[in-house]
Amino acid sequence: MPLFSRLSYLQKHDELRQLDFRQISLFIHLGSLMKDDINLTQPLEMPYDGPPPILPPSIQGFLSDATGIALNLIPLCWGVLKEEAWEQAEDIWAGDEELFRNYGWNRGIMLMKLYPHTHFCDNADCDPTRPMKRENQRQIIIYTLSRGAQPGYHVHLTCESMCYLAKTAYHNNYRVVDGTRIYYSTTPKYLQVGEHQFVEDAVAATWTSTMVLGWFSATNGAHLYNQTLAMRDEVLPPDWKIGKTIETAHVWDAFIINALLQDSIKRGKELEVPHTGDQCDRFKAAMERRNCRIVEEGQEEIAHACDKCMRVTENDDGTFGKVQVLVCDGLSIGHPCCSVFRCTEALKKNSHRFCQSHAHLELVCSIVGCDEPVVEGRKTCADAVHQKVEDKYYERGGVSFILRERYRRTNASVVAPTNSVSTSVDNVMVTDLQEEFSVGEDGDVRMMDPATSSSVGQAVDDLDECGAKKSEQGNRVLKAIFSQQRTHNEQIAVRPCGVIVGRATFHGAEAVSNIDLFLKALCNIPGFQKPEGFIYDCACDLHQQRQGDPWYDNVALCVDVFHFLNKHKVTHKHCQENCNPAMYPELMTDDKTGWFFNTSIAEQTNLWLGGYQAICRELGAIKFNFFLDEMIRLRNAEIVRQLATQGYNPWRTPANAL
Repeated sequence: MPLFSRLSYLQKHDELRQLDFRQISLFIHLGSLMKDDINLTQPLEMPYDGPPPILPPSIQGFLSDATGIALNLIPLCWGVLKEEAWEQAEDIWAGDEELFRNYGWNRGIMLMKLYPHTHFCDNADCDPTRPMKRENQRQIIIYTLSRGAQPGYHVHLTCESMCYLAKTAYHNNYRVVDGTRIYYSTTPKYLQVGEHQFVEDAVAATWTSTMVLGWFSATNGAHLYNQTLAMRDEVLPPDWKIGKTIETAHVWDAFIINALLQDSIKRGKELEVPHTGDQCDRFKAAMERRNCRIVEEGQEEIAHACDKCMRVTENDDGTFGKVQVLVCDGLSIGHPCCSVFRCTEALKKNSHRFCQSHAHLELVCSIVGCDEPVVEGRKTCADAVHQKVEDKYYERGGVSFILRERYRRTNASVVAPTNSVSTSVDNVMVTDLQEEFSVGEDGDVRMMDPATSSSVGQAVDDLDECGAKKSEQGNRVLKAIFSQQRTHNEQIAVRPCGVIVGRATFHGAEAVSNIDLFLKALCNIPGFQKPEGFIYDCACDLHQQRQGDPWYDNVALCVDVFHFLNKHKVTHKHCQENCNPAMYPELMTDDKTGWFFNTSIAEQTNLWLGGYQAICRELGAIKFNFFLDEMIRLRNAEIVRQLATQGYNPWRTPANAL
């Protein structure tokens, strides 16, 4: 019946003629917000295809107090207006919070109450017409974008027929079957990030966007929300056990769950995670599966091509060919790893120095080359010199040591360069490698200044059997591993348009042998197009070491323009004869006055990637790879959108066209 007809029907009741339009519209609106609560209290045999004829007493009392309609008139109003309330969308109006706070809280009625997406079990063995009535509710805090941190209830329903025996329960985000959470195939409006915490999708999306665009950490995301959006001055219901403050872990979980859900939905799969166990471990297996899939299948833009990174050329015989270029560069950003050189096994815990396979080394002296067992409470053996080295290492954290070092550096004759801060592997000092100590003939131990590491284009030599050696001045130099080690660098492969098509972790060094393995592994991914040109700052070393390898017969190995002009010696004959980018006219513009492809794109991209160094520093390997892969995926999507806007016609080359 149209609303106008129903309003006319109200006029037929003398008791209802006194109601004004505000009361009527508010009654309909508030009724629409409590559909799930109303349905749950109805008898089992009551049909769900329309509004029930009777309201529970608590809701009648709430509607009476909130609208100002006499309590004895509420059943009559419901009988006339229930259809409108049932059909109206559940939109929250300004002023709703105050109404529920004043008239609902004392009755256990909250503005925000999260139910499963259905009241019916979808198990094939269950009656699809029988609603679930076995309910359990708990107090929650919902972090919203426009209304701050809101108190509410989360209700999960359990089927009392076959599913009850299988312990299947339906929650707002997922259903639980035999101890496994199976998420629904749609992204929920409110993501559950803790036992009592939910985050609105708009808030989660904002956190992710700030990570991509502004290198915003989860910690800063939590602080920003608590200080600007949480509305912490608003009161909570009496005896409410959950506080409003959001934690860093909740921001991380919102990011992880949202990314996993979008990935699963896009692939038409269900996201499954354990229902039991710690929240911090719940999504590790799912993240690792996705990490492995990206290694095997590549990023979404693995088959990317556009007019900015692919050039169509005409051959002398009138046929056409293509030129695609790949640019590679490394960045000293890494995650904690096993302290055994080149070991790739993940740490069991992020704070460990060694992986499970090398855990026995925790009981071996930390001086390199010494195999003696450690003394209890120390990381060195009973050797007095080794213990002095350990004492000197830990003294580094003391205030007196810091002040002495600051004074020494102030009076040093070495002037720091103006560009001392860099994100390039060439220039970043590696602080997590082996520490070196100088031991004088009198037994005095001094910590040596670490030399700037530069391993681009050359392999790192294996460690000597014994780390103790004699210097020209007569002092012994001892190497030690007291601190946690980190992976050497992240290597990225970028199309000249800025789309990142590959990333790999180099545990030991940025040796050209690793670059060779990385490039060939990338080209084996289905959909990836082998480049006609590979640009790398040490391509001359790669060219020299891979001469005779037929894999490179149709690949031009070039040094990027900047490094060729500024880093490579003119006297390096092999480099000048084989890796000068000017040797390949297809890399230049038609008038030969400029470059068609941006050969410095990888270093420019690393400026963006380097912004995550502080965020990634303490992440474990699984979370580290998941986070960077997701940042790259989102950045690629934005770059492709920009390329389309700028008229570069981005597309993905079909596999059968290769």
